[in-house]
Amino acid sequence: MNAFKYIVSALGALALVYLGTVFSACRAIVYVDPASALIALGVPLLLLKAGWSFKGMGAAFRNALSDSAGGAELEDARLFFATAFRYLMATGPMAFLLGLIAILGNLADKARLGPNLAVALISMFYAVLTALLVCLPLEAAAKRRLGKVGSPGYRM
Repeated sequence: MNAFKYIVSALGALALVYLGTVFSACRAIVYVDPASALIALGVPLLLLKAGWSFKGMGAAFRNALSDSAGGAELEDARLFFATAFRYLMATGPMAFLLGLIAILGNLADKARLGPNLAVALISMFYAVLTALLVCLPLEAAAKRRLGKVGSPGYRM
């Protein structure tokens, strides 16, 4: 998978998600919540930082999309995106539980129920969307190319 094809595919998928919100008579701005993004994306990023430098993270993106990456680079990219996926899938439910705790802690304040539920759901949405648009396609690209490394007729 080259970078252009990946970007077009990811933007196309994001556009379909946006159209889904428009067709459901909802404004897209309700899906923007900095607190949810901080939890759902910041926590996995910091956990990934424990195993990869920012330079190593950039290399994982580059190698997953590059035709010139070798077996070791592709394996590292595959491992990076598989790990990122697992962190996102753990962080999404954790963020949902944080929102649920906020709801249960403020049951008397009816004005806070909706916003707290929104934080819970949007945090989960951000984690799933990031996994779907970033981790799964790039891990698949690295796996597919990794299977070709060492096979007859493969050229780097």
